Amino acid sequence: MEVIKKEGSVKVSRTLLEYGQEIAEKEKQRKLVARLMLGEATRVGINKSVTLNMGNYQSIRVGVSLEVPCYTEEAMDVFMQADEMSDKMLEHAMSNADKIRQELMGDTNDE
Repeated sequence: MEVIKKEGSVKVSRTLLEYGQEIAEKEKQRKLVARLMLGEATRVGINKSVTLNMGNYQSIRVGVSLEVPCYTEEAMDVFMQADEMSDKMLEHAMSNADKIRQELMGDTNDE
């Protein structure tokens, strides 16, 4: 079977809320290479998010959403890979939550 690859992109968005109101949002797009499906594709998706308390009545919500096209017979393996990948992405985002808050607010001072 021949694998055909095509370049695409993924969009990551971040939103900072204060008292339940959106006060800042930032988006980034990154390029990626994906294979083209020959015939009908099954789509496997997973969504994960967490809200972190940032102090001073502020919180930051970090989320990951992945959707991966695959062949039906690959669906369970692709789901397991997407689950593992989304965990790593969410952990990375959570470990950088304060940095994200500073970027969104334009705040470079340490408190």
